[in-house]
Amino acid sequence: MKVKTPSAKVPVGGDTLQLERLIRRLTDRVPGYPYDLALAARLSGQLEKRTAEAANAVLRPLDLTYVLYQSMMIIYGGEQGSIAPGEIAQLTGERPNNVTHICNELEERQLITRTPESEDRRRVKVALTTAGRRLLEKAQPLIWATWRQRFNGFSAAELKLMPMLLRRQIENIDRADVTNP
Repeated sequence: MKVKTPSAKVPVGGDTLQLERLIRRLTDRVPGYPYDLALAARLSGQLEKRTAEAANAVLRPLDLTYVLYQSMMIIYGGEQGSIAPGEIAQLTGERPNNVTHICNELEERQLITRTPESEDRRRVKVALTTAGRRLLEKAQPLIWATWRQRFNGFSAAELKLMPMLLRRQIENIDRADVTNP
């Protein structure tokens, strides 16, 4: 399945080449500008944006977004099929108030249930309903096709290396002292 995105109007790699030229000009104009770092950071941002656009496009007929899909998958993967909303925020990178909106929408659509925890009734766990699991079953092949398109042409060794490199970047950012660059 070929995934078509709103960015598909741009020639393949076209706007990334324009980005590279722009960053090269910045390197010429700004002393010490780190071309390789800037290019890697900007390409990473573009990749995530395009992945979300492609996923949103294929999920639209199911009335889902990539954020809703990811949240539902995290819920489904929770211990015994449920998870606290705070964990959804940690695992998706969404702000807690946005997770509240996500859970409200999923609950209104009867795709999840909220159940107070037995130890502390102020805390809740969310779990998928049967309708939520059925919707995920329809969404899976669409998302998997998007991922296959994204990683088309990568060797098994490259795919195995990629998570390690990404984890290192995440750890570097997490360890950074942003008050003392």
